[in-house]
Amino acid sequence: MNKINSFSIAALLTLSLASCGDSDGDSNSRVVNAELSDNVIQVGESSVFRMGLEYSGRSGLFNNPDDISLVVLVPAGLSYKNGTAEIQRSIEDKGVDPVVTNCATGEQYLDFRLDGDDLVQGSDPSGSADVEVSLTIEATSPVGIAILQATADRNQPLFSCGSLFAGDVEESIQIVP
Repeated sequence: MNKINSFSIAALLTLSLASCGDSDGDSNSRVVNAELSDNVIQVGESSVFRMGLEYSGRSGLFNNPDDISLVVLVPAGLSYKNGTAEIQRSIEDKGVDPVVTNCATGEQYLDFRLDGDDLVQGSDPSGSADVEVSLTIEATSPVGIAILQATADRNQPLFSCGSLFAGDVEESIQIVP
């Protein structure tokens, strides 16, 4: 009976330890929170969109930095203001420029590639994530409610104009005339 109990305990311990890490040893990342400075804006006004990112293997990034892709869907009725995106850092914030994909439907995809140095030096003033990225959006037409979405991953998140986009987080904003 002792051999069976010992074997069971050893098997459970092995399974528990195996489930603590990533299956392929890679770091994971995701957007864990988002907020807008203003949730109701008029056409021509702006709001700051802040996103908190977490990633596993934070200490491992010092030895083998991994890039992280952050993709933001800016819906029709809103537009990204060029040059406003920043990654928060403890000393001085750093500007980050996305690759912008403009869709015929009026939406935009912002594709940020954050490198290991950005992540190691990044911070989140609220303390609720590892790194905060912020950008400014401007209302371009009174579409009512618009929903911003964001996702992050070590691998390039898939997106294309006209396709369903599944963000880690979403934040709604009302655009009025």
